[in-house]
Amino acid sequence: MAEGSTRRRAGFTLVETLMAVVVAGLIMAIGVPRYLAVREGMKLDAAVYQLAGDLRRAQVEAVKRNQTVVVAKSDDSTYSITFIGNRKFDTGVVFGAGAMTVSMASFGPPVGGGATFTVTYAARTKTVTVGANGLVTVQ
Repeated sequence: MAEGSTRRRAGFTLVETLMAVVVAGLIMAIGVPRYLAVREGMKLDAAVYQLAGDLRRAQVEAVKRNQTVVVAKSDDSTYSITFIGNRKFDTGVVFGAGAMTVSMASFGPPVGGGATFTVTYAARTKTVTVGANGLVTVQ
């Protein structure tokens, strides 16, 4: 380089680096709690839709086998289905209080009326209902 010419320096200054860190920290402070809330909701949704699908599957099995199929809560996070076996929710997802059992008749709808299953995760609750007509709904 010739004498008297200015020399360019590559890289970031300390102030620029600190500003980037501060902005990244603010974005994380806003985004992480929302991400966790969405994740909790998705985990609960996955569990109730798994249960709803299994209740519909129990109806199909009852008609297919021409026998009653029972779906019953085994413990806090496990339920059993006749002819199919046990199913378990993801860690932290549990049933609400009370006995939850439904028997699907060989012609599809539940025996003796409907049933309601309550599922909870991270202080959120959803219900899966089997109506007397056999319709399975999630709320």
